[in-house]
Amino acid sequence: SGLGVSLVASSPFMLLVAKRRRVEVYREGVAQTYDGDGLETLRTLLDGLRGEPVVAIGYLGYDLGGLIERLPYAAIDDQDFPDLLIGFYEGAQRVVHATGEVETIGAKVRAPAMSPDQEAQRFVTAPGTVENNFTRERYLETVQSARRAIEAGEIYQVNLSQRFAGSFAGGPRELYRNLREASPAPYAA
Repeated sequence: SGLGVSLVASSPFMLLVAKRRRVEVYREGVAQTYDGDGLETLRTLLDGLRGEPVVAIGYLGYDLGGLIERLPYAAIDDQDFPDLLIGFYEGAQRVVHATGEVETIGAKVRAPAMSPDQEAQRFVTAPGTVENNFTRERYLETVQSARRAIEAGEIYQVNLSQRFAGSFAGGPRELYRNLREASPAPYAA
């Protein structure tokens, strides 16, 4: 249809978090942590939920490629962002942005995956001011360098991105609305 649609949910009954080979599964405030493959764990959890009215929302990060291919890892990992984070929800809201239509899917029955204390400990964010890791000039130089490497056949793809970090006073829904308004990409996460 071409309409921007979002799924909005909170308080998953189960949460899968993986970074490299560290896998965490949270259910009803109980955390299981082990060495494993986040993608295999996701497959197992989805198989166990087959036929249940469940909504899975999350993301698969770029660094999951290291589980599939053995490539040198050159990125500086100065953030504790998971490679994979999937929440499993019994209820969600489907929002059609062009019309404002909101449809409720399912209903919450199960206990949340994490307690508020677990959530605060696991997902800490606190940069004080808005910062970025490139000046405009340096970014443009890096783009030109990447283009030269592509033309020379040294690389065929590059993931060149700029990080902006800052703090936000407000709740997650308000932050989401602000980001959605500033960048209404149809498949953003």
